[in-house]
Amino acid sequence: MAYSKLSQVKERLPGVAGSTWDTELTGCQAYAYDFINEKLRPYVNVPLTDPPGLLAQIEADLAAGLFQARRPPKEEGEAKIAAAVARLNDFIQARYLSGSSFSRVKP
Repeated sequence: MAYSKLSQVKERLPGVAGSTWDTELTGCQAYAYDFINEKLRPYVNVPLTDPPGLLAQIEADLAAGLFQARRPPKEEGEAKIAAAVARLNDFIQARYLSGSSFSRVKP
């Protein structure tokens, strides 16, 4: 299961087309999905049944970064991972911790 589509991950990876890397990309996507769910678990029941589109984008960014970090130069992938995690943290802050009117806490 995933919040993003495999095509969203591939579009973040220039030169990765076709199905050659699908197994590895799907594994990276599954890891990103699990990572996001673990970060969200204290605030909401997971997996989300109707996730915001932003989570699909974050998951695709994280999966692409994980894929790139396995290959030299690793720095580009590591930067994508850091950026995706920062966006996820910002999402959690805004959605669940800011006290805004749309914040909700896990029942």
